[in-house]
Amino acid sequence: MTKPVLKKKVASKNEVALDETSTFTILLVEDEPDSVKDQLEIVEDYVKKKGFKLRMILLESEKNVRQTLAESDIDIVVTDKNLDTANGGLVVIEEVERRGSLTDILFYSSGDYEVKEVRDNTQYGFVDMLQTRDFAPVLKKMIDKNLRRSSDIVVLRGILISKVIEIELKINKVLADYFNVPEKPSGNKDKFHSFVLENRYSSLEGKVKTLSKILGDKNMKSDPKLAGLNTKLQDLQESRNLLAHCKRDPEKPGCLLTMGEKEIFDRPRVLKLFEKARLVSDALDYLQSRVAT
Repeated sequence: MTKPVLKKKVASKNEVALDETSTFTILLVEDEPDSVKDQLEIVEDYVKKKGFKLRMILLESEKNVRQTLAESDIDIVVTDKNLDTANGGLVVIEEVERRGSLTDILFYSSGDYEVKEVRDNTQYGFVDMLQTRDFAPVLKKMIDKNLRRSSDIVVLRGILISKVIEIELKINKVLADYFNVPEKPSGNKDKFHSFVLENRYSSLEGKVKTLSKILGDKNMKSDPKLAGLNTKLQDLQESRNLLAHCKRDPEKPGCLLTMGEKEIFDRPRVLKLFEKARLVSDALDYLQSRVAT
C-alpha cells in the first residue's frame, strides 16, 4: 500500500503535477522503514531548506512499483536491495527503466554485495549504489543534482522533446498494429516502420491526424480510457514545435521565448506538459493493447 512516511499530506496526482510545482517527490522501497527513519528525517529537513515540500511515498515491496510510477511523478527512487526477494531492488530498477522517465535511483543495502554483479544485471545508467543504510549524504547530493537539472529551462525543454519523440514511436507501433501490417515476408514490418512511419517526410502532425481518425471509430470513441487523448496529443505536438524554436528570454532567464509569434514557456508550464506526456504515454500503451488483439 502506498502511504506517506513522514506524516505529510499526500497530494493527489493532479495537485503534484499541476499545482504544487515546489513539491519534491521521493519513492522509497523499503520493507523495514523504521530502520532508515533517521535518514529520512535528515532528507526531509534538507529538502525544506531548499524551499521544497517533501512528498515521501513508501512501498514495502517491489510488487506495486509499476503502478506507483504510473500514478505519480517521481523525482528520485530510493530502494533497498533485499525486499520480498533477495534482488527485489533490481526489480525496482527494471520497473523504472521500463517507465522510460530517466529517473535517478539510489540503490542501497546494509550488507555487502558485489556492485559489479548488480551493474552487470542492469542496463539502466542512472543508479547510485551504496553498501550502507546511511544514505542521507549521497541522497542530498542527488537532490541537488536533480534540482539543478529541473531548474534549467533549456534542460527541461530537451527532456520534454525527448518524451514527445518516445510518444511518436508509440504512435508508430499503434498504427502498424491497427493496419495489421504483416511480419512476412521477413522484415516486412520493420520496412513499414523505416519506409513509411519513420522517414523524414512523415510528420508527427500527420500521424496525430491519422490517429484521430482511429480514435473517432465508434468502439474507440466510447472508451473512457481514451477520452481526451487526441486533444492532449495535439497540444504536445504543437508545444514540441514551438519549443524547438525557442530562445532564452533575455529579461527572464528562467523562461523560453518563441522566435516569431510570441509564446512564453516557464517551468510550471513545461512541468504541466510533462504530466500531459505521461498521461498520453499511458493511454497509448492501453490503445496499443487494444489494437494488437
